[in-house]
Amino acid sequence: MQKLIECAAAAGAEFEIYSCSSEKKNVTIENGELREAECSLTSGVSLRLLRDGLYGFAYTKNLGDPAGLVDNALASMKAGVEAKFSFPKTAGLKPLRTYSEKAEELTSSDLLQEASRTRDILARRTKGQINTGAAAVTGACRIFNSSGTDLEWKESSVTAYGSVVSDGGDTYAEADCGLDRASIPETRLDAAAALFEAGRREVSPKPGRHKVLFMPEAMHTLLWRLQSGASGQSLYQKTTPLAGKEGHRLFPEILTVRNNPLNDAIPGARAVDDEGTPCSDFPVIEKGVFKGFYYDLNYAAKSGARPSGHGFRRTMWGGDTVAIRPLPYLGHLYFDKGDKTFDELLREMGTGLVVFGALGAHSGNIPNGDFSIGLAPGLYVENGAVAGKAKDTMVSGNIYDMMTRMIAAGCEASPVLGNNPPVLFDGLNVAC
Repeated sequence: MQKLIECAAAAGAEFEIYSCSSEKKNVTIENGELREAECSLTSGVSLRLLRDGLYGFAYTKNLGDPAGLVDNALASMKAGVEAKFSFPKTAGLKPLRTYSEKAEELTSSDLLQEASRTRDILARRTKGQINTGAAAVTGACRIFNSSGTDLEWKESSVTAYGSVVSDGGDTYAEADCGLDRASIPETRLDAAAALFEAGRREVSPKPGRHKVLFMPEAMHTLLWRLQSGASGQSLYQKTTPLAGKEGHRLFPEILTVRNNPLNDAIPGARAVDDEGTPCSDFPVIEKGVFKGFYYDLNYAAKSGARPSGHGFRRTMWGGDTVAIRPLPYLGHLYFDKGDKTFDELLREMGTGLVVFGALGAHSGNIPNGDFSIGLAPGLYVENGAVAGKAKDTMVSGNIYDMMTRMIAAGCEASPVLGNNPPVLFDGLNVAC
């Protein structure tokens, strides 16, 4: 790494070096039998250069030729990509608990024991196909730049999941996670099995407008669109319907959607983004008020705004971290919890639908907030109780319209599924 720092400094440019490495152990049980037990290692380094208002980028999986990496980044400047920003100097951050040595000590046998426990519990509750698994991931990251930033941190997460799958592929699942252990309570596995059994009966809901409860597994349908609409990139490109609405009350007071990387009660907490800008608890919508847009370094400079600590090497569609240039991204976005249990939400719904999985969540006009999804699966509710699986059913709408009709949020959130609770909305279009 020192050789790369020396080569980058000799290039006569501002530079940023981002490096990461990770180890993953995972065990998978499919249809009750051990399917996979493996361990994988990944690492990589990326380099960004800024010189004469131009942007250069290169990455490698093998740092055997530091000078070659710098040459590749310099060569990429010929594309003429403009850069108006500089790399920040960041130090003195409040430490977060993001790593536990116990996660690194876990063996494949430990993970298999947890996956087997989950399988055995579900097997006593239902006759469906049972898939379970457990994984432990540990990693280390470093950001070093020419402005004087030198930040390092370690990360760990352990996850466990259990699911029951129907012949048609409908899945009812539960999961748990932690920095060094994960174990799904039996009560939650009981609930997943009960929902699977309730879904064995198929019913056809009446088309029209219904109350719809989005479960955490399907919440990305909404959050992808809100993330797009609140992005400084979308504002700069003039593709967001939220332009000019900062500080306006657009939704009911019960609705708060925040991005909080500082919450280290669950794995994945971050003190800085992937550009070294400090993170903060950022409510995109607070008590119904749209608070404003979020930025990385690049789009903050283009827009004349301050970077908000949301420059991450991630996309909605995944990808290799070191191969992705930072963009505005909300990696810790979730609805605030309410005070209703799942059963209380069903009773408040009366008649309507529960969405557990969404087919086609990526389609539609995402920047405008439009969506149309198939339920995979979805349950139909009558008189506050599950009547059966909603057969061949679709739900469509616009998130900015539906959020004006939010009714209530659940009191429990899933850290594995983005820390979101179930959220109940009124008046969504249902087609069968």
